[in-house]
This record gives sequence, structure tokens and C-alpha cells, in this order.
Amino acid sequence: MAPTTPTVPVFSRPFMLAAASSSPTPPASPATAFQAPMANLQQDDAFVPPCPIRAEKDANLALDALAAIPMPACCDAEPVPTTPRLFPPIDFVAVERDVYAYVTRTTLGDAAPAASNTTSTPEAAVARLQAIITDAVGVLEAALHQFTPKHLALSFNGGKDCTVLLHLLAAVLHRGQRLGAWDYDTSAVQTVYVMQANGFDEEHEFVAKCAARYNLAVDTLPGPMQSALATYTDRHPFIRAVCVGTRRTDPWASHLCPMHKCDPGWPDLVRVHPVLDWAFADIWLFLLALRVEYCVLYDHGYTSLGPKDRTMPNPDLKKEGGKGYWRAWRLRDSARERCGRMPALSMPAAVGKGEEGATANGAASA
Repeated sequence: MAPTTPTVPVFSRPFMLAAASSSPTPPASPATAFQAPMANLQQDDAFVPPCPIRAEKDANLALDALAAIPMPACCDAEPVPTTPRLFPPIDFVAVERDVYAYVTRTTLGDAAPAASNTTSTPEAAVARLQAIITDAVGVLEAALHQFTPKHLALSFNGGKDCTVLLHLLAAVLHRGQRLGAWDYDTSAVQTVYVMQANGFDEEHEFVAKCAARYNLAVDTLPGPMQSALATYTDRHPFIRAVCVGTRRTDPWASHLCPMHKCDPGWPDLVRVHPVLDWAFADIWLFLLALRVEYCVLYDHGYTSLGPKDRTMPNPDLKKEGGKGYWRAWRLRDSARERCGRMPALSMPAAVGKGEEGATANGAASA
């Protein structure tokens, strides 16, 4: 029996819109295509995050529905290929088309999903993708409206969550550029890569590959996140906000809003969290349904990436007989996502929430 189509959107309440201006509305034109009321997504006492239990249930139903159809070889080939997976060059026209096929409301042009892009996707997966992608795109469109592409940067470290964010941002930037929503050239995305000590070579290689494929202007800086962002803003003083792939289940992220100012003592930036309320299964639903390339480590049982000496494949994904691990997308209990991450044996009290929490909340989840 096919899973029931979820009907509850990912957020428990819609975005609050600021009051519209009382001045006369100018005639519509490409240059004013982005002049829409800005969503009030910042700190708000009335903000109520969605129910994580319902979100995970809906996400798992959708991912199970998607998994019931044949997966592309790049996503579920067995055994894990020993040679690099081959993906075509990024076609930004196709990226925009495929992302906005699931968008049911937008401030950039009209929301007119292309049915041809979704007909091969199970109904439950389409419903879930529409909910999560529409809300994530709404956050990005609002952030770009407030800050403009010139003043917005991306934090990217090659993890699964910020890979989703990168693909979403590419779609929104291309659409805005095509519609003349801003004058600033968005061909190169300002990007900060906070390289953690003793990271995986596969992560570094994937960041370099994405920089070339998505045309990222990457500034690579050593961690921790707080000092890296301070250096980055010194080098790029025009940056006022940074997009990160933090999700609410990450350490010290339960209190965050889609847009959230950095804490006192940090650079004067606004963190933008488009996938804040996505479940673990939502991340994989997006990556698999839209055929987005991801770091190859996730094909070897890793579900969360930290320092190489403190990260191992998730034991929940170990195959019977001890012969390898299932791919990360097969994990269904999101509470077990970080089971492959080992805590530091000795961490200074001053670091605690600072470095480890900054990595989770600032550098984008992995």
C-alpha cells in the first residue's frame, strides 16, 4: 500500500509578512520583480517551530515512497563504486527549473510548477518536497530581498545539509538574475569555507569540485568558526548576512529562527537558515529526488561528518555479516544521525559551546 500523502506543511505557521507600504505601487517590470513584502523571519517571540516528530514522520514516508522506485545508479549503486561518480556540468537553467517545479509560492515571478519535472516522483514525495522547498526558497528570497546578493555570503563545507542549501541558492540566484530582480552580478557566489582541523580529504575535494561547478568565490579559512567569520568579514566588509545549513536538531540550534543575528562577541552578521526545520530524511529526499551530487563519504555509511579522528560510519548502517555499510539515506531514526561522531576526550570548558557549537550552528551542518 502506498504511503499516505502528507498534508501538513513543514512549518506550523506561515511566515509573518511585514505591513505593505502605503505608497503607490509602481507598474510591474523585471527590475521590480523582487519588490515584495519582506517576510518577518527574524527573532520573534511568537515563532513556533514545527513539531519535529510529525516532520520526521512525513519526511520518512516521503523518502520511503521515493525509495520504492528504482534509484539512479549514482545514488544507490551496489557495491559502492571505487571510481569517482560522474555527473554532468551544472546547468543553472535546469537547476532553477527543477527546484521551482516544487515551489507553490514565490516572490520571484509566478509559481508555475512544471508538471513534467515531477510526474515520475511518487505523490507523497512530491507533497513533502513542495512543503520543504517552498519554505526554504521563501527564506532565501526574503534574505536576498533584504540584503541583496552583494551583501549575502554562503558558508559551505561540503556536508549534506549545506549541499542542499547550495543547490537551492543557485536556483534562486539564477531566477532572480534572469528576471532582473537585482543589478549585482550573481555569477560568482561569495563563499566562506571554514576548514576544520583534521578534516576528510573527500570533503576538501568535494568543496573544490562544487566551487568549480557552481562558480563559488571561496575564501578558505581555518576554524574555529567565530575567528574564521571575524577574518572573513574583515576581508569582505560588505557582507552583512551568511547562509548556513544548520538544522534545528543540531547542537545549540533549537532556539534559532530562519534569520538570526549572531550572538554578542561574534561578527555583526545575520545567519540565514533556509533548511532549519528540515528533517534528516528531508535532506536525502531532496538530494535523491533532484539528483544532486553529494560528498562520497555518505555512500560509505557516514551520516554526520566531523574531524577524521573522531568520525566513523554510523554503526546503525552496518550490513549483516560486517561487510560494509549502507548509504546514509537509509537511516530512518534521525536521533541516530550523529552516532558516528565521537566527543573530544578533553575539551577546554571555554571551547564547549563556542567551537563545537559554532561548527554546528555557524559552518553549516555536515
